[in-house]
Amino acid sequence: MHKRCKFVSMLIIFSLNLSVLNLGGYASNNHIQNVDYNIKYDGTVEELPEYIYKSYKANEKAESLDVYDQNLYSVTTNNNDGTKTIELYQTPIKYIEEDEIKFIDTAIESISVLERVVSKYQYKCETTPVF
Repeated sequence: MHKRCKFVSMLIIFSLNLSVLNLGGYASNNHIQNVDYNIKYDGTVEELPEYIYKSYKANEKAESLDVYDQNLYSVTTNNNDGTKTIELYQTPIKYIEEDEIKFIDTAIESISVLERVVSKYQYKCETTPVF
């Protein structure tokens, strides 16, 4: 019985250690090899959604936005010291439409009085279409 408990304990410890390892390497450069340079973000930093713009401005080393970052869950910033900063999100913050990367803007605006007659909602998304 004691040997079985010890074996189960070792198996659990091994499993936990294995689950902590980053075998997929999310922060690796594997996505760089698959970049389609025909698809990029054509906007300016000032056109970013507010929550991303504030984060960009908070990075004191930020020099420019990596316009070829096609990972829909991240924003990559080129820093003035030659390094890059990547911010990862749990949900997509970008989408690709007609070979152009666009950011999902979650800002809302109040709908007009006329729209309220036919809608059960009082607010709508300002810029991003609802998928």
